[in-house]
Amino acid sequence: MESLKSIYFPEIKYFYYSGFNILLFGVGSKVRLVKELALELRARGGMMSAIANGYHPISGLRAVLNEVIGKINEILF
Repeated sequence: MESLKSIYFPEIKYFYYSGFNILLFGVGSKVRLVKELALELRARGGMMSAIANGYHPISGLRAVLNEVIGKINEILF
C-alpha cells in the first residue's frame, strides 16, 4: 500500500489542486488510501471531503446525495 501511495499521491493531489474531482474505482480496497488522502488535503488547505462507499448495496445516488445534503445542513444551520 505504501508503494501505491508514493506513486499515486502526487498525481492525485496534482489533479485535485488543478480543479478536478477524484474518483477511484476498481477491484480491491482503497479505503485506507482514500482516508489518508482526505486527511492530508484537509490538513493542508482546510478542504472538505466526502467518501461514498459504492460497494454497499444501498449506496445509490439518492442515498449519497441525502447524506451530503444532511451534512451541509449540519454545517450551515
